[in-house]
Amino acid sequence: MKYEEVVLMAREFFENADARMVFEHVAIQVNVEGEGAGIFYFELADRGICIEPYDYFDRDGLIVTDAEMIAGITTGKYTFSEALSSGRFNFTGNIDKFNMLREKVVLPKYLKMKEARLEAEKKTAATKKAEPAKKTAATKKAEPAKKATATKKAEPAKKATATKKAEPAKKTAATKKAEPAKKTTATKKTTVAKKATPVKAETAKVTAKK
Repeated sequence: MKYEEVVLMAREFFENADARMVFEHVAIQVNVEGEGAGIFYFELADRGICIEPYDYFDRDGLIVTDAEMIAGITTGKYTFSEALSSGRFNFTGNIDKFNMLREKVVLPKYLKMKEARLEAEKKTAATKKAEPAKKTAATKKAEPAKKATATKKAEPAKKATATKKAEPAKKTAATKKAEPAKKTTATKKTTVAKKATPVKAETAKVTAKK
């Protein structure tokens, strides 16, 4: 790839971006290394972007990269985040202005669509990881409730069994206490009857003698 092709590729891409939300002046120089080596600058002024094949001395920042990475950004193969994390796209200078451009400059639709798709995929992956954790927590909360219900149902049965076992013992004790009382009463009646008989006989004898 020739230097002129690199500049043309960057111009067609960035000059079609929407910079209407940026009200500051920003100028960044780009140094291309390797194949298609050269220098050009990126300038944002009056809410429009301009790419020119020159140095920019009073710049806000400097980007050092290669032609392949620039081609990857302009075709949607890489996002700016991916380019920065690759180690092949390095920025030095006013990081606040650089981040402002990333946030407020609306890139061509196909690249924005890719960035939106990547974000949606990350959210979907995070949701799938969170679901098993929620199900496990719900299962653990439900188990103690089941055990408590089973314990409550079992307790009345135990109490009923204990009551039934206790009742015969009470009746036996009452029967044993009642039996000696009946025997004593009968004995007393028999004794009185035996004593009364001799008295009547003696009275009869006295009467006969007279």
